Amino acid sequence: MKTTALLLLNIFYGICLFGQTQNAEQKQEFLNRINSGLGLSDILYNGSGVQSDIEGDPYLLEYQLPGSIMILNGNAPIEVIKMKYHVLNNYIQCDYKGRTLAIDGSKVLSFNLAHRYFINTNELGAVNNELSGFYEVISDGSPSLLAHDAVKIKKPDYNIALDVGNKNYRLIKNRNYYLLIENKIYGITKKKDLWKMIESNQKEIKEFIKAERISFSDENDLVRLCTYLNNLK
Repeated sequence: MKTTALLLLNIFYGICLFGQTQNAEQKQEFLNRINSGLGLSDILYNGSGVQSDIEGDPYLLEYQLPGSIMILNGNAPIEVIKMKYHVLNNYIQCDYKGRTLAIDGSKVLSFNLAHRYFINTNELGAVNNELSGFYEVISDGSPSLLAHDAVKIKKPDYNIALDVGNKNYRLIKNRNYYLLIENKIYGITKKKDLWKMIESNQKEIKEFIKAERISFSDENDLVRLCTYLNNLK
């Protein structure tokens, strides 16, 4: 597959979520907290986490795991003892040679996090070119099952007069599933989505989904569905 043009990391992503009532200083302070220490001048740069008045975790996992990173146009993967993926700002934080570093996700072809494998969305193509970051390959084959994780920032909704709502910014995680069929990516959220990409054996597939009570929001069920589809002749 041909790689599409690479997109630079947009560390100012969160600014579009602010209301017009907030001034520039408040916006900048928030961005500084989210992006403290980050820069784009090099592949490697120092990174830090999120302050306590922002609820939620911007990382894929709270803890670090061993893994490896393949840089775009690299000759061999970089082996890392401890690393984790920052979903919100699309960088990989790792402990490397005694330093805590972050690698800009737009400069990474793929990475392994323990037994889990991730590939840059630009390598496989994004649905309507809307996705950035990485797909996780859940199951390989034809079709392959992919997952894409995203984190969105929800601003405070506290109402002083009624004393209700949340005073903090919140990081909301979202995980969506996709099928890779003949080099094309299809979103899959319900049964009807299948018929847009699979024209044959529909009767057998419908019977399998009904008999196995397949839920299109359950990852294990989608793995079973993909295994079934891969075994169809």
